[in-house]
Amino acid sequence: MGDCRVDAEAKTTIDELFELKGANREAKAYAFLWAAFRRTEISANPVRDALDCLIPFVAPYTNKIAGKQVTAQGIQTYLKQDFGFDIPQYAIDQLIKALAQQGFVTYRQQVKAHFAVPHESKFDVVKSEIETEFDDITAELAAYAETVGFTVKPPPSGTWGQALISFLRVRTDKGAAAIVKIKGALIDPSSAEMAIVAAFIRKLNTDSPEHFEKIVHIFMGVLIEDFISSITEIGSLSLDKPVTVFYDTAVLLRQLGCSGKSLKVATEELTRYLQDLGMEIRYFSGNEAEVSNILNTIVYVKDTGGELEGETAAAIADGEVTTTSLRMLQNNFPEQLARFNIFPAEKLESNAADAARFQIDEAGFSTYLATQARKSGRLYNEKNRTNDSGFLALIMRLRRGNRTRDLADCGFVFVTPNTFLAYASRRFLIEERMLGYNNFPPIISLGQMATIAWLLKDQTIPPEKAGRELLTNCFAAVRPDAEWFKYFREGIEQVVSDSLEDYSSNGTNALTIQAARRIAQDESFGSSAIVRQLNMAEILSRAEAEQKRMTEQQEARLADDRRRAEEDKASIVQRMEQTKAEELEHARLRERNAVDVAVAEAKAEIRAQLAEEKKRTARALAYRVVTGLKILLLLALVWVVGDAFILQNEEAHSSRTLWVLSGVLAVVTILAFADLFKLRFMEPFFDGLHRRLAHLFGG
Repeated sequence: MGDCRVDAEAKTTIDELFELKGANREAKAYAFLWAAFRRTEISANPVRDALDCLIPFVAPYTNKIAGKQVTAQGIQTYLKQDFGFDIPQYAIDQLIKALAQQGFVTYRQQVKAHFAVPHESKFDVVKSEIETEFDDITAELAAYAETVGFTVKPPPSGTWGQALISFLRVRTDKGAAAIVKIKGALIDPSSAEMAIVAAFIRKLNTDSPEHFEKIVHIFMGVLIEDFISSITEIGSLSLDKPVTVFYDTAVLLRQLGCSGKSLKVATEELTRYLQDLGMEIRYFSGNEAEVSNILNTIVYVKDTGGELEGETAAAIADGEVTTTSLRMLQNNFPEQLARFNIFPAEKLESNAADAARFQIDEAGFSTYLATQARKSGRLYNEKNRTNDSGFLALIMRLRRGNRTRDLADCGFVFVTPNTFLAYASRRFLIEERMLGYNNFPPIISLGQMATIAWLLKDQTIPPEKAGRELLTNCFAAVRPDAEWFKYFREGIEQVVSDSLEDYSSNGTNALTIQAARRIAQDESFGSSAIVRQLNMAEILSRAEAEQKRMTEQQEARLADDRRRAEEDKASIVQRMEQTKAEELEHARLRERNAVDVAVAEAKAEIRAQLAEEKKRTARALAYRVVTGLKILLLLALVWVVGDAFILQNEEAHSSRTLWVLSGVLAVVTILAFADLFKLRFMEPFFDGLHRRLAHLFGG
């Protein structure tokens, strides 16, 4: 027990990270950043709180160059080279102010520059919080890549550790596509590498939750870095001047449940958070048209036996979405969105039309997207580029030149799961001098908005929600296109000699097809060129074996659950019987106690009554004795007074008047003596006189 406590309390500092190299250091740096942020009490300015978490990383640098000038570029280069952090210069400028406040740098007015000051950093975190087991995880990743037939060595990123970090970094730019031959097909190895990492992380989520949790800790550090790099300031949101959030088409489809259960849950939660924070949610007519076209296209393609692509295609293949449910949405999805308080922009769009002087070069931005997409080996068709250029133009016209740093003052922001669009639009506007580096961008990614909502509402980044965001990225990375589904269908139908729909109508076969699709995705890295080369008979056989194994495991779990349920039931029955017996015994005991108490109370009452009767009898006897004694004394007094009266008047030969006066005095003396013994003979007379007079005077 003592050893466990020592391990739990073991601390580590930034200096220990320098003993590591490469991706392992970067992984632990991200985990350290998250651990530092988790200890921070989030204030009204979460951006500043996040920046403060970089101070422990900068402290070794300022100590190393103590006495020398500190520049934003120097800190930026140091953080990039030593930890892999990509922090923009405007954020570094804010960080330097925090360093000065805490004594790591000092400002010299004469030369108008900051200089490093030796300063001991006492910041540390619990060592277990940054234990990523990165070497073990990357070794498992390398082994997994071999099992799915990825033969390129080294991988495009250099190492599998670097590949994992690159995947977790939401802003990693892809390099130009390089084609190599893998599994008999010419494909881009970088895309295959990302698909392998994504599939591996999904596998960890089900097979090794402990390792998945370690990766989530790294990913949360990445989210904080991205938050620092993209969001300049968040002030107090006001209900009097709410921020209007515009949902992109893909977000609307997720809200409607067209992209599967997990994405629907995540989007509904984000919607509630934003609305609780006082934001309003709208969508442009262009997005409404896109949703309508997508729903119509999906239903038409399914009705005509064609192939789909995208999130909805994957959700349909997984059985989470049906064509019937999509058909029901075709004509009433605006009403469904209205149930979540998500409404068309309408008046806002008409207002934007009057702000032509804030118009951007839509054609120029579309061309910019095409150029940047081509450089990074992405597909970005002309229609989507045109629509997205229009959405950016609408936001900029609505803002009417507003170049605030603060989300609370920006007025309008467009949210999209297309991170490439979010970052490309920001770079384009900066190059066109329509936006500053430290201005709040008009388009942000869905992940960035989720991070903002978590920090403002939950005052933290909840690990379970970050894990869900990571899995969403994984699903997006391995999601195949329509051509992949076409070749997969053809291969399976050749093996089963039946249409995929008819074969899947059987419940067991449907589960087998889902397993086959997962295996084919992993084996083909999501590439339509490789899926054509796969042996679908072998894939289906493996899927049947996997489905059988999963069924057996499920049946074993059910049997185990039933056994535990029976044991629990027997235990509950036994406890109930035991409890019942104890309650009966307690009832009998309470009954006996009640009888004993009642008897005791009755006896006590009878004794009290007898004692009271005895007291009354004694008091009555005493009263009679005392009264008799009083009468005797009174009679004795009367005799004495009478005798004295007679003797006095006879001896003195008193007159009649003296006799009367002596008689009155004798009577008064007797009455006074009687009153002394509380024998009040005159009191009834005067009480009666009082009543008669009162009656007489009262009329």
